[in-house]
Amino acid sequence: MRHAALSYTITTLVLVGILSLNWAPENGMTGFAVFGSNNQGDFDYGTYNNTEYNTTEGCVKLSSGQTTGYHTSKVFDAGYNAVWNNISWSEYVPDFEYIMIVDAGEGVFLSSDAGETWTQQTGDYGGGNADGMAADSNDYLYILSNKDIHSSVNFGANWSLINDSFTPYAQNGLVMAAAGNDSIFIIDHSQRVWKSVDHGANWEELSDFNAGQNNDARGIATNTDGDVFVVDLSEAVYMSSDAGLNWTQQTGDYGGGNADGMAADSEGNLFILSDKSIYKSLDSGLNWSVANDSFTPYAQNGILVTADADGNLFIIDGVQRVFKSTDGGASWSEVNSDFNGGTGSDARASACLSVTGSIRLQARSCNDSSCSSEAFIGPDGTNSSFFSTADHESLAALANNRYFQYTIYFETDDPEDSPRLYNVSVEYGFTSQAPTAPQFNAPANNTFQKESFALLNATSSDPNGDNITYWFFGDGKIINSTTIRSGDDATYNWTGIPLGVHNWSVKAGDQTRNSSMSEIRHFTVYTTEIPNRTSTQTYQGCPTFSCPEGYECDGGSGTCIKTVYAGAVRYIENDTAITQLSQEVSSLRSENDYLQEKLQLLEDEKEKKDQELQSTADYLDNISGSVNIISPLGVIIIIILVWTSFSIGYWFRRKQPINTRKTKK
Repeated sequence: MRHAALSYTITTLVLVGILSLNWAPENGMTGFAVFGSNNQGDFDYGTYNNTEYNTTEGCVKLSSGQTTGYHTSKVFDAGYNAVWNNISWSEYVPDFEYIMIVDAGEGVFLSSDAGETWTQQTGDYGGGNADGMAADSNDYLYILSNKDIHSSVNFGANWSLINDSFTPYAQNGLVMAAAGNDSIFIIDHSQRVWKSVDHGANWEELSDFNAGQNNDARGIATNTDGDVFVVDLSEAVYMSSDAGLNWTQQTGDYGGGNADGMAADSEGNLFILSDKSIYKSLDSGLNWSVANDSFTPYAQNGILVTADADGNLFIIDGVQRVFKSTDGGASWSEVNSDFNGGTGSDARASACLSVTGSIRLQARSCNDSSCSSEAFIGPDGTNSSFFSTADHESLAALANNRYFQYTIYFETDDPEDSPRLYNVSVEYGFTSQAPTAPQFNAPANNTFQKESFALLNATSSDPNGDNITYWFFGDGKIINSTTIRSGDDATYNWTGIPLGVHNWSVKAGDQTRNSSMSEIRHFTVYTTEIPNRTSTQTYQGCPTFSCPEGYECDGGSGTCIKTVYAGAVRYIENDTAITQLSQEVSSLRSENDYLQEKLQLLEDEKEKKDQELQSTADYLDNISGSVNIISPLGVIIIIILVWTSFSIGYWFRRKQPINTRKTKK
């Protein structure tokens, strides 16, 4: 019994495992299919333009000295029309701030770590004492010296004189700033406002920012909206919101003394440095408050103030110390004791610029392997947009086609710091729909049969008209597969089926790995000879102790015994197998109904034979006087009567229902 129970348990677990695999989703729309570019071999199948694969860093990057370039992948083949789900890639993109200072010795210094360390970019930018410094959104650097304008396009390493007289007047320039729209502003000693929109080559006179008040500008700043602010010698603050054409006095007195510098942070807040005090305005210069009345513990005052795009403020004092605030000027810390390494040259001007890069992508799906007629597009479906989020960005704008290709565009402000692309992955699924779940035609569910074979028949259809492969499963194992047209019946003759309950199911799959699974059906193979079998449950100790209900005590062995029927289905091994018992009862009842019908037919036939025998007896009585009972004819008649009577009685007993011949225990 234990061996049988263990056998049934293992069979059940195997069957469940197989069915779990068969029921796992295999629809091509699951998105598990992935194309990838992960190493040099993958990327080299594509084409490079101002880019290269760097084997040391394991990535695609811009070639040396380049600030823009692109890489186009090979054409990927999905094998069938596909839905292109999303694209992801791993990247490094430069994004940090440079703080630039020009000192009285005409040296230019750079910090890329928020003022903690400094590098001299050049010992002499080529001009005299600097009056101002600015950086535009293209990372062009400018230095104002009297009437001269010098420019650098490589972060201060090299400089060129681009204009040696921005003004026809005698007055030199005093302050300089750049707005976000790449306009550069200079204010001269007569309060005239000058603007250049071509990187300092040409200049236009606009207005007088303080309407002839004859108070020189002491500081200038621009915010992220392009507004320009100036604080003058009278401590008044002015603002222009139309690129320097018109000006409005925001306040006549910001509250401090002579200003040493002015800055605007990334949130548009304004700051004025006056000796050791920092003043702050949150409303475009209308109202001011003291953010800190002594940014330094030393005796030296501040010389200039600047702000980066990360919201940090910086002050340089009279002995070249660098102080930083990360909380809007409320508190300050010294981050460097001498930005120019002890040269003793005071800072003359400062500017902050953002060093950024980008990796952007466009893609296309194609109906042929050349992929030559389709345009590369971005998320809005046009060639003017780009994918840029790098993490599972939707490719919904792409048409459902078999082939796929992408182009990655690289850009950086600093040719010495290229964006880097490490890998790309594209997830896709298939456009075809799965075939319908197979419908059974035969045999019917929960049927009973004596034959040891079953003609299995099922039908499925594919919405896309693909041919369908059918896998027939018998008792949890694949027993046959065949490929036919969509909608045609699939038939398999399962032979050699042993007695017992059996299950079967069908899986239908198309040419693109989509599939559907049928339900599971059962049938029973049995014989009319249903033997009984005695099985035992180990309940030792009877008759001292009573046996469970349904069991009898075998006094000789001291074991409780239960008699069960078997043969139509699996044997009953314990009284908890309620489901199996129900199947046995159903089987026996069906057989009993069949035999009851046969019994009625036999009884009718018996009655007919009895009538024939009675007629024969009457006939014999009538002829008894003329026939000698021991004559040859009499002997033959007696033999025929005895044989006929015995045969009918034997046939009648063999065809009785079980429950008429055996007492149920």
